[in-house]
Amino acid sequence: MAEPQNKSILAQSEENRPAYSLLRLLCFALFPVWQMGILSPNGKTVWQYGGTGLYLHSKIDTAMMIAGYVIGILIIILLPGIIVRMERALCVCALASAALLNLILIISPGSGALITALLILHILSGQLMMGFEYYIIIHLFSKKTAVVYLTLVYAFVFVMIGVLQNEIIAIPQLISRLALFVFPALQLFFYFALPAKTNFRIAKKRDESVRSKRLFAGMYGIVYLSAITFLFGHSQAERVANGVSVFYFSGAAAGVIVYLIWKWRGISPLRMITFLFAAGALGFIAAVLSAYAPILAYAACVLCGVSGIMGALYLLLGLTLANQYPSRLIVPIIILLTFAGTLTSMLLLTVFWYNHPLLYAVQLAIAVSAIVLFLVMEPYLLFAAVTRPATKDEEAAALPAEKPVTAPGIATWRENLQANTFEALADYEIDVAGCIMHMMTNEEIAKELHYSIDTIKTYRKRLYSKLQIHKRSELFAAATRKLDREEGGDAHG
Repeated sequence: MAEPQNKSILAQSEENRPAYSLLRLLCFALFPVWQMGILSPNGKTVWQYGGTGLYLHSKIDTAMMIAGYVIGILIIILLPGIIVRMERALCVCALASAALLNLILIISPGSGALITALLILHILSGQLMMGFEYYIIIHLFSKKTAVVYLTLVYAFVFVMIGVLQNEIIAIPQLISRLALFVFPALQLFFYFALPAKTNFRIAKKRDESVRSKRLFAGMYGIVYLSAITFLFGHSQAERVANGVSVFYFSGAAAGVIVYLIWKWRGISPLRMITFLFAAGALGFIAAVLSAYAPILAYAACVLCGVSGIMGALYLLLGLTLANQYPSRLIVPIIILLTFAGTLTSMLLLTVFWYNHPLLYAVQLAIAVSAIVLFLVMEPYLLFAAVTRPATKDEEAAALPAEKPVTAPGIATWRENLQANTFEALADYEIDVAGCIMHMMTNEEIAKELHYSIDTIKTYRKRLYSKLQIHKRSELFAAATRKLDREEGGDAHG
């Protein structure tokens, strides 16, 4: 059945984001455990996989990783409707290859070529699924489900990965090999809970939706820096005995703390990003000082691990972007930025590997840059997380034809503005305020509201005058006083 013409694309997108039980989310979480705990290679020329005793040449693994990224991105852009079916098929492929692999290792362990071929098939199945995890979180999870998954459930992920490092607890090879079969099998339990065909509604030109380019660019910058700082922290942990396990256990503790603060105090995880980046910066400082006090090396692992939960939380930024302007390019761009961040960190580690003080200085500079960028973006990001622009079709259906088309659309911030003004604000002035807080330029506001740029500038001056403010930070303070508490109320629902 065709969607009604007056139904907004954002409303349609929200309807396609059902809630999932914690059990199903835990099954879905076995994907990153499988990827980072079992299929995570180490070594230089010949790479071993997560205690399984199975090996591949590094060039083969690198080629599969690149192929997984490229094919995944193309499917997300061109054929997003088949992603759930692809996930199911790839899980079955991983199951079959793991079953045959374990069988051959038992009855004919000398079949080197066949074992290698099955291992390649298994790993390639996992590599192809990497980008699809991002797509499901950003386009198919509700905000509440995403927060639970990226904090509490990812704490479970980090604990499992920490255990699978074989540093603190020795995992027998048989268990690791069985995990190749069990993890994809349990993931199928989640994938069959998803609709076979995704109905994610993307923004099209005819929808006349306007997005803030600066808002998107700022969030993408945070994603890129998050990827770099995660890999930097991980590399620091690799230099310390049992450091990688400490890194992941610390990240798990941070995930639980962020979840509890959100659940009990109603504070958005996005508000905690500054503190997580700051923990990473302190971790790099501790790494520098560990040359004089070796015990600080473990403090560095703990602090970098706390910051490491950003490796999951930055997907909340993608969810926020999708709620602002549903685009099929959001996930591919995040995948590319994650890959670029990985390459950047590897390059810097290679260049400065024998000059640790300079390497730590670079790592600290990047962590501080992430903090500064987020502090600049924070008010816009928090506002975008609890509001969304209304699209033309939605507004036209709700308002009389002679009234100008309005943009952002949640009542609470509008009421806050009226409560803080000395003269009643006109509807168009409130519309301009909402666009400003969505980080739109005057040109973008003019396009969104169908006014001239000079008219927008006039309305902006009137708005600031009535509120007796002089800058955007004061506008946010007047408009968003109650929004955090309201978001916290969702946490208790």
